[in-house]
Amino acid sequence: MTKEGYKYLQLITYNDTLNWNIKHLLSNKNHNYLFETSIIGNIMARRKEAITVQDEQSYKRITIQTKGGGVHVRDCLAGKHIKTKEQYLIHSGQLAISKIDARNGAVGIVPKEAECAIITGNFWVYDVDINKANIEYLVLLLSSSCFVKVWQECSNGSGNRLYLQEKLFLNYDIPLPPIVIQNMLINKYNDVIVEAGKYEDEADLLEKSIIEKLNSMLGIIDMEAIRIKGLSTIKYSQVHKWGIDFLTTQRSIYNKRFMVKPLSSICDVGSGGTPNRSNPAYYNGNIPWVKTGEILNEVIMGTEEQITETAINNSSAKVYPKGSLLIAMYGQGLTRGRTAKLGIDAATNQACSVLYNIDTNKVLVDYLWVYLHGEYQRIRALAYGNNQPNLNGQIIKDYPVVLPPMYSNDPNAITQESIIKEVFAIKSKIKSLRQKAANLREKAKKQFEEAVFGEN
Repeated sequence: MTKEGYKYLQLITYNDTLNWNIKHLLSNKNHNYLFETSIIGNIMARRKEAITVQDEQSYKRITIQTKGGGVHVRDCLAGKHIKTKEQYLIHSGQLAISKIDARNGAVGIVPKEAECAIITGNFWVYDVDINKANIEYLVLLLSSSCFVKVWQECSNGSGNRLYLQEKLFLNYDIPLPPIVIQNMLINKYNDVIVEAGKYEDEADLLEKSIIEKLNSMLGIIDMEAIRIKGLSTIKYSQVHKWGIDFLTTQRSIYNKRFMVKPLSSICDVGSGGTPNRSNPAYYNGNIPWVKTGEILNEVIMGTEEQITETAINNSSAKVYPKGSLLIAMYGQGLTRGRTAKLGIDAATNQACSVLYNIDTNKVLVDYLWVYLHGEYQRIRALAYGNNQPNLNGQIIKDYPVVLPPMYSNDPNAITQESIIKEVFAIKSKIKSLRQKAANLREKAKKQFEEAVFGEN
């Protein structure tokens, strides 16, 4: 746009008033871009490949994670379980956007494993002109912190339900350097990301070493069903629950060195509830309220939402004391089976199993937490259900806990105390490595944004 700069007056051509929003027009044209610009609609086009979901067929569905987390296959369901029948096919290599969460960085490239997945109208996919734009460059640009304001300006709605307006979005100017410069910026970004990945890989190996160390110290052996030419043999004494999923899942055998007790013998097991969201008197209170997405194998010192005393009195939610342990009973992705420790008094939703009134004459709280963290995969394997496998309170109550002595005067003895010290030392290293990786990712992001947008 041709414009003249005045101290108090900004001139805008008539052609730029197609979408009349003065805030949008002024901010869009005032970015300190270091490169020539192009409207988004000139470099990519929306693909709408309509499909009618058939009950007898199965379909992959995707999720687009916020904060640039990318596109992932969420599940694969039979058509009879999918309520919205009119959907759209997508293809690998396309650029995908959530029209609801775009402002939160929900944008990414459709991966190969999501080829021919289906999406509703809340997700959009675009074919990118590879002669004009590197799709990785576009994803980094559109999910950058500098672009958050743009998403907001191109959306409307109320509260948290802001919907992207495609016409505004496609008519927005973005910095578009020559393709060779785009490639150079991406390569520089990826070099730092690869370095961050090395720290992440090292942290992952240490995570696995915790499980191996616990198994070794506590004498836990994973035993798979013995398979002989398609025939699986299972000892009757090992059968705790009938059902093929349970009988063919890895089981654990415990040596007789230490006692093995069910969780219910060393603590009480409870859960929470979700107060009716339509009642404003239940929310924005001063009682922390934990959701499964906040259970991240860490100490919980605060929550995203707080509820009121009125909510506690009128729902199944209850306040649990500081020091209680939480287990996520269900949730998407890796959530189910994760643990956390309450660093504050807090309530939880119904998807959290809460271990409280822990008998500290039998078990150290931190040992129980460390033990359950090491049992993550085995706990997950006990979930069942068709669409979204879940754990339940009885599974948690019955779960076996190996109980070595709490303390010993022998420095070489395996005790709950010695296990806590050893595992916490490893977890400290893991935290340091993940922080280094996070710092590098932030550095890569900052370098990219400074190269494209200039100093922020």
